[in-house]
Amino acid sequence: MISRKAIKRKAKDSFRKVMSFAPMSLKRYLTAKEIGRITAFMLPLPELKTCEEHPELRPEIIRRHREKHPASAEDLERRLRNLIAEPRYGFDSARVEALRDEIEYAYYAYGFPPKDFAYFHLDRRDMRTFISNTERTCVKHTMNDFTQSALADKSKVYRYFKDWYKREAVTLETGRDFEKYEAFARKHPVFVVKIVNSSMGMGVWLQKVTDDLRRDFNEIIRHGKVLLEERIEQGDEMARFNTSSINTVRVATYLTRDGVLPAYGFIRTGRPGSFVDNAGAGGIFAMIDVEKGIVSAHGVDEFGNEYAEHPDTHIPYIGFAFPDWEEALRICREASLVLPEMKYKSFDLAYSKQGWVVVEINPSGELVQQACTETGFKEPLRQIMSRMDLICPYSLR
Repeated sequence: MISRKAIKRKAKDSFRKVMSFAPMSLKRYLTAKEIGRITAFMLPLPELKTCEEHPELRPEIIRRHREKHPASAEDLERRLRNLIAEPRYGFDSARVEALRDEIEYAYYAYGFPPKDFAYFHLDRRDMRTFISNTERTCVKHTMNDFTQSALADKSKVYRYFKDWYKREAVTLETGRDFEKYEAFARKHPVFVVKIVNSSMGMGVWLQKVTDDLRRDFNEIIRHGKVLLEERIEQGDEMARFNTSSINTVRVATYLTRDGVLPAYGFIRTGRPGSFVDNAGAGGIFAMIDVEKGIVSAHGVDEFGNEYAEHPDTHIPYIGFAFPDWEEALRICREASLVLPEMKYKSFDLAYSKQGWVVVEINPSGELVQQACTETGFKEPLRQIMSRMDLICPYSLR
């Protein structure tokens, strides 16, 4: 029996195949409709402008808007409960009630979910200069062809960019792939498994081969379509932060009229016992000066806590210099030219025993530099967008 998830995936694949022949005018139309759907819960721009110019009118405007959008009001309340339920954010029920007006305004005006409000400390900063996850998604669709989403499937990403992965990988999808699995497993007794449509470090694990290859295979394909990758041997320089995870660097690139722009980057360091370095697994981020290849700010975790040094290995963040940084930038610049319809890419790189390699590539990325630097990224992103030929016009609020 085919699972509902598999049916949905096949429907998406069919849609993308059809849209590959669609004219740009249709792609622009569908992108605008998708952005409209995403932002439907937010204040209309005239009302937002009124709120910005006359803060005293905000409560009444938000109240009327909330009544017109009961589904979004329910969504906001659910998100507030989740925020309160996670004590590491430091927002108990009393603090949420004290800041409710500001949290609601951030949600309806700019699309900040309550956890982003807490993460970016928007009660102490000018939220107009920050980019919310909602707007980040809109920007991604504006720069990249969302009807194709070529980077949403990790197995396809490997196929497009294998020259920069510098390691062997194989895709498994059905029970007919056992021989393919057997050949790979005999060469690699320990390897990485990635569910192809997973993100944020979920659906990724380290697999050890046992004597029962058939049982191992059946357990792996139970998760659906997966990518098996040869394990990366981390270089000593990056292993200093944490040895159980591959500590990676993320570099965001934009394909502009002037060429590829590596706009910003950050290091992600894991914690003992975790194989992945993502924030959801306790990982810590720290900003990089992309021109110099040096960490330029303290680390932060997903709850907005700041770290001058790694809490376990006590390696300082600021001033850490990456080896052979020009090679890392060269990979990003070259690979950014592949799939030029995807103008916004985030490269996850690891420094291995053989030098820099691609871990994976995403069609966007978290704007964690806003937390690391305590500064919004909206104006710099506006300037970048002005230098791009965009799939669909979209103005940041």
